[in-house]
Amino acid sequence: MDIQNIFEYLRQKSLGKPEIMSKYFKETGFTETDLNADDGIYGEYLTYEYLHDAPGYSKILCNLYIERENGYISEIDLVFIHETGIYIIESKNYSGWIYGHEKDQYWTQVLRNGKKYRFYNPIKQNETHLEAVLEMLYALTNKFVFNIVVFSERCELKSVIYDNLNTSVINRDVLPIFMRNETLNSPKHLSKKEIDYLYDMLKPYTLASPELKQKHRNQSNRKL
Repeated sequence: MDIQNIFEYLRQKSLGKPEIMSKYFKETGFTETDLNADDGIYGEYLTYEYLHDAPGYSKILCNLYIERENGYISEIDLVFIHETGIYIIESKNYSGWIYGHEKDQYWTQVLRNGKKYRFYNPIKQNETHLEAVLEMLYALTNKFVFNIVVFSERCELKSVIYDNLNTSVINRDVLPIFMRNETLNSPKHLSKKEIDYLYDMLKPYTLASPELKQKHRNQSNRKL
């Protein structure tokens, strides 16, 4: 099933909630055409939608571009600010089998046809995103800031190993249950006022200019 048919199927199944979709477009500047055409954007949207099912007060930011003091730009998929903490989320809309260890530099994706692909360790990738957010929110402790990597439900996390208690690697279809457990069973650290304040601090890093996005692409290409 291609991305267009997946999109139509989910919309028909009422998983594409119009009010949330409209809010996502406003937050990101993306359109329905972008959602249909780009597998990564589509996966990010599904994650965004699922986060709305978490109980309690929260705010969500998408596609943050934070330029750090060393000139490096961090592109952050989603930041979920909740009473229980700040969840930095990296969305990977991959298929196949996934293998990796939190200390590895690269992980491996194995497709049904046997082809293997290496990709940069998403835990490490998201750690830099977490650091970038903490730099912007310098008054916060990192004890209630969490590194969450969300893979598509189309893949199997065959052997993914990590020990950090503030890190989680999960499939997207279990995200609603995961977040519900996290938010119901974790202590509350942030008030509604603090959540709104943190959201306002990070909001200017969304809706990045084409120039900043291109600068980030250039940096990413040099790393390949």
